[in-house]
Amino acid sequence: MASELGAVGFLSGIALAFLATFIARRMRVPVVPVLLAIGAIMGPQALGFVSDQQIDTFSSIGSVLLLYAIGMGMNVEGLLSGALKSLTITLLKLSSLTLLLGFVAYTFLGTSFFESALIGLSFSITSTAIFHRAVCDFRLKNSGEAKLLYAGLIWEDLFAIGAILVASSFIETGSIEIVFLRSIAFFIIPLILLNILAKKLIPFLPKEDEVYFLFFLALAGIILVIANAMHVPVSLAAFLAGVLSGTHIELKKVKEKINFFISIFVTLFFLSLGMEFNLLSIFEWNLLLTIAIILILSMVAKAFFSTGGLLLMGGNYRTATMLGLLMVSTGEFSMLLAKDLSPMFSFDFLSVTTAVVFFSSTLTWFTPGLYNRFLVHMRWFSKMLQPLEAFRVPPALFKKKLRGIYQYKKDIRDKYKKILGL
Repeated sequence: MASELGAVGFLSGIALAFLATFIARRMRVPVVPVLLAIGAIMGPQALGFVSDQQIDTFSSIGSVLLLYAIGMGMNVEGLLSGALKSLTITLLKLSSLTLLLGFVAYTFLGTSFFESALIGLSFSITSTAIFHRAVCDFRLKNSGEAKLLYAGLIWEDLFAIGAILVASSFIETGSIEIVFLRSIAFFIIPLILLNILAKKLIPFLPKEDEVYFLFFLALAGIILVIANAMHVPVSLAAFLAGVLSGTHIELKKVKEKINFFISIFVTLFFLSLGMEFNLLSIFEWNLLLTIAIILILSMVAKAFFSTGGLLLMGGNYRTATMLGLLMVSTGEFSMLLAKDLSPMFSFDFLSVTTAVVFFSSTLTWFTPGLYNRFLVHMRWFSKMLQPLEAFRVPPALFKKKLRGIYQYKKDIRDKYKKILGL
């Protein structure tokens, strides 16, 4: 009976995911806010379309596969090219936003210094998935400025992985213990040995896509089993499994199949987190005010630092401004952090994060349009002032008139001096 309910829940989740994707494509908006909205409507807090147990299954598998996909897509070459520039922009953005948003959380929510720093960092990270879709829609993907921001987003992902590790250690032990770090260090050894073994095995595999597909998924599974035995956080193990898989050239043959497989569960991950959204839990003045302030400050600051960083690095003004406006979204890593950090807080941090992600990802598609409209109105205002050009005194003539007035005053002064005998 339980297995039947699980199958029904899985197929129901797939149906809801299809509905959200269809609506998002038709409306040309990011799929993440639509998934969150449909999840909130169909979840246990509203219509109760899916049970809590099924939600936990979707979110657990989805979070692991999301981190695996992020690791698999880690572009080391893109990170190293212009590493200093991208790292400078990233550090400036993350440090400033973490302090700013952490101060907001400390002031309005009464969180500790450590908790405030984690909240600030969580909302400082831009969604790579939403940014990628946005730059494709606005046809800015191949610009040099976009590539620089992509490298910065890789740095942000690495910092987010570190934050997840720190949070996991703090939740499990109450502090960042050396034992925890030691287990990660020892985990690297079997990881290297497994990579060597995988390279030896691949030449003997049948040259079929299905075999490669199952091989890389099995490789990820083995890494997760080893990580679990060595008490290493699953999030780090999934990320490293993706990085390890990405080093094999053979992955390119089946990358589309793996991405399709992962996208199903990642979609269910966002859907499941939307189902955990509880509107009543955030219906307090301090939480609503905090959500509004964090949303506004994070979007404005992200646009400002991204645009300013690109301009300082010699980017085109118009392109830098547009890309800065597309960097305002909060997304997948904030949701992952919220999922892991929720036990630390007395308030519903996951619902707060869901609200910020929903509004910021939606507004990502509207802020560039508002900016373009502003430029159009500025041109219209300039055209309206054109008839007044006929009455404008040319600068050269204006200077000539000023010199004439000055000379006239000087002549009068000399004349009175002569009369008075001065």
